Amino acid sequence: MNVPKSIPDIPSTPIFKYYLYSIFAWGGFHMPVDILLLRDRGLSFGEIGIVVAAGTGAMLVAQIPSGYLADRIGRRRTLMLSAGLMTLGALLFGIVGTFAAFIAAQATFTLGIAFKAGVSDAWLYDTLADQGREDEFAHVSGRARFALLVVLGLTSIAGGYLGTIDYGIAYLATALFTACGLLIAFSLPEPGKAKEEDTLRVSDAIALIRKDFLRPSIRQVVLSLGLFFGAITALNAIYIQPASVAVGVPEAHLGWFFALLTGVGAIASYYAGAIEKRVSTEQWLFFVTGGLGVVFVTALIVPVFILAGFVLARAVHRITQSIAGQYINDRVGTAGRATVLSTVAMVYSVFSIPIRIGAGQMGNTIPPETAGALVGGLVLLPTLYIGSWILKRRWSSQSEKPTEFVPEGE
Repeated sequence: MNVPKSIPDIPSTPIFKYYLYSIFAWGGFHMPVDILLLRDRGLSFGEIGIVVAAGTGAMLVAQIPSGYLADRIGRRRTLMLSAGLMTLGALLFGIVGTFAAFIAAQATFTLGIAFKAGVSDAWLYDTLADQGREDEFAHVSGRARFALLVVLGLTSIAGGYLGTIDYGIAYLATALFTACGLLIAFSLPEPGKAKEEDTLRVSDAIALIRKDFLRPSIRQVVLSLGLFFGAITALNAIYIQPASVAVGVPEAHLGWFFALLTGVGAIASYYAGAIEKRVSTEQWLFFVTGGLGVVFVTALIVPVFILAGFVLARAVHRITQSIAGQYINDRVGTAGRATVLSTVAMVYSVFSIPIRIGAGQMGNTIPPETAGALVGGLVLLPTLYIGSWILKRRWSSQSEKPTEFVPEGE
């Protein structure tokens, strides 16, 4: 009789360091006061929009090159570069005061995020593979997100108090946190399975994207996830506050509601690995995200239901991140893993931009609770998309093994 492998309660040293890196790689003190700082330094809302757009542009431009760089020079060095750029960007936010300088600060900080997107997942998966534990990726990444969300909740509260002294101090505190993340990244070992990848050429990277990303088993899921993440991030960025107030939540109680959302997200992340073991990716994308969409559609009739939608969306979002990471990593070979994962992250960003623009314009003409329900209802689109694909291919009964990429000339 086969005995299922248990998940060790005590993480190995590299995984423990990964937990620490996940906690310190973001900071979070600035999150409650970022827009307030820009307004305090004299920027108009139009200028703030340009600053935010500069960050989005930097993210899109850097995501695929960041994955290629990680495959070329190593995961650890790229994560160090990420933490260094975020530290520099946070420092700039804390001390500069001109429109052009804030664009530079935003671009620098967002480049740091881009150099981490996909690369940290690639480091984790390859490190677990070195230990023969790659099937635990969703479990470990979910626990890391749980720890991050708990710390983000605490640092956000602290940042709010620091902002009452000076908004710039909150950014300087974030810079101190991410500097600690840089030191932790320096101590991370380079995964053994990734050490041989420092000869990856640009032509190799292009071939990788064609081979792995364009396969139906990855492409269909990534497109579905792009629609899902695009709708959820637009909902989080624009409508949680105004829609909650519109259906009766007092403004003074919004902080408690956000604390509830953070707590739900943390708990969901903690159990994401266990859920991934019991539910297939296609089942999750079809049934669970579909159910979430139904809740938001119901909110069009009973507006207060949108509060339940916000809570469920936070849980589903966090679990989906871990399930998607496990699914994609299992179908990508070690060579060039970071390049493919960064391409996936870029696709998510491409989806989010038009959805955010459309969601914002929607709020100019209809009440926020109605607009929020419609945006949330967009998660039904990936449900329909993945459902049509399931009808064409019974891929839930297939297990596609990852194939290693052989660079040209070898």
